[in-house]
Amino acid sequence: MEMYLSDIYTITGDLAGIPCMSVPCGATPSGLPVGMQILTRHFDEPGMFRLASAFERAGGFQV
Repeated sequence: MEMYLSDIYTITGDLAGIPCMSVPCGATPSGLPVGMQILTRHFDEPGMFRLASAFERAGGFQV
């Protein structure tokens, strides 16, 4: 059931046929990573990458 639920939350962009990506956005109290999924309109990959980069820099997630 857990695998099914994790798939539901990560395949939305694929099912819709739009660009999407996941970026780190924090951690659980037990230290497990949490990700945020960014979805965008067709052919707006550059905008999606700019948003992801800005979010990672602002949140201190960039290595």
